[in-house]
Order: sequence, then C-alpha cells, then structure tokens
Amino acid sequence: MFNKLIILCITCLTTTAMALPTGNEILKKTDSYRKSSTSLRVEIEIKNYKGEKLDSERRYQVYAKTNRRSLVLSQHIKEKGQKFLMVDGNFWIIMPKSKRPIRITPRQKMLGNAALGDISQLTFSEDYNSRIVEEEVLISNVPTIKLELTAKANGTTYDKIHLWVNKENFFPIKADFFLKSGKLAKNADFLSIDDKDGNPLVTGIVLRDRIQKTQKTVMTYLNGETKEIPDRYYNPSYLIRSNLESF
Repeated sequence: MFNKLIILCITCLTTTAMALPTGNEILKKTDSYRKSSTSLRVEIEIKNYKGEKLDSERRYQVYAKTNRRSLVLSQHIKEKGQKFLMVDGNFWIIMPKSKRPIRITPRQKMLGNAALGDISQLTFSEDYNSRIVEEEVLISNVPTIKLELTAKANGTTYDKIHLWVNKENFFPIKADFFLKSGKLAKNADFLSIDDKDGNPLVTGIVLRDRIQKTQKTVMTYLNGETKEIPDRYYNPSYLIRSNLESF
C-alpha cells in the first residue's frame, strides 16, 4: 500500500511538471495572437498623439514570413516607393530610383514612438529567449505571468523586454522595452478584440515614451490575411529593380 502511494505521488508530480510550460513555450503561444500564419500580409495604421490631439499618421503594408523576414512598404504620399527590408536581423531602406540599398537599424524612427522594428517584427519568439520571472496580479485584477525576454542575437530592436501575459491563456497585456544600456525606452499596452468564436486577437499596441510622457503612438493592425510571398521579395537587390506595383 505504501509503495503504491509513493508511485501515485511521483506520477502526480511528473504530470504536473510536464504540464507547466516553459517561458519559450508561453512566448510562442503569445505570438500566435498577433501573427497567426507563417506567411502573411497586414496593413498597419500608426497614429501619433500629443496629449489627446492627433498629431500625425501613416499607413504601412507589412509582408512577414518565418526566419526573421519582413518587408514594409510605405503608403504615405510623401514616402511613396520607399521599402524597408528585414532579413535575419539586417535592415535596409530602398529609396525610389536608388541604385543600392542603405543599411539602417531596427531603431530607425518611423513615426512618433514607433521604430522600424516595432512595425516589421510581428513576433517575439524568433528574436528573444524567454524565462518566467514571477506571477503577478495587475491593478486591473488580472492574474499574469511576467516574462523576461533577452535578445538571441544582434539586430533586435531592444536588448531586453519585460512582458506580462494573461496567466490563463498567455495573451499579451503590457510590456516594458529596454535598451542595451539597461535604460527603459518605452512602455506598451496591447489592444484586443474577440473574434467570432470568442477568441482574443491582438488588434494593436499603444506605445508610450518614458521621456515625452504626454506623447503616445497607437499602432493598429488592419486587414490581415494569409498570403504566399515569394522569397525573392526579401532580396535587397531584387527590390531595387522592382517597384512591386503588381504585388
């Protein structure tokens, strides 16, 4: 009887341990609320506010695939023809009529508090390792798991991220973004809506600068769809020769 009890306890402990997800497993689930396909197109609207007044706005078409590949096309009349490319942590801007791509960083400012990396990188798990820090109940009484994300390699927008996810379904709630110096760069709150089946989806992110506290930037994801994107579109040499009008 005693031996059976020991075996039962060991079995229960093993089952519980197996049921606990790792930080990286949680992060992959978190990413699925924002990027639901391995190849997709999404339109991103960015609005920058000073106080409560709309100051400026832009729209971008983003074509994202796995293996850290993303193509960003500006829709603004003043930036027509500009292409921003990310491939495995390398970033370029291709200007209209330019004969060569220009290397830039993921921290390149696009509008307000939104950097190029904020727009082009639709997932965290490809760029960051994640570990569970603690469980925490937010002011809104939502039980969360706090994750610490550290960059896997160069070419990430931030060196470290603190990310709070819903304890029940791992949906992202808020984040703090840190630079390599350890300085807190900005805060973010994730916006959501339920789909027709009642499942939450990330519809946008509100970015707040830690210095200019009266300014906020709202990124909204519009018209997302699964789309097969040719690999050549992630080649900077090809993008110089093509205007992508038929894309």
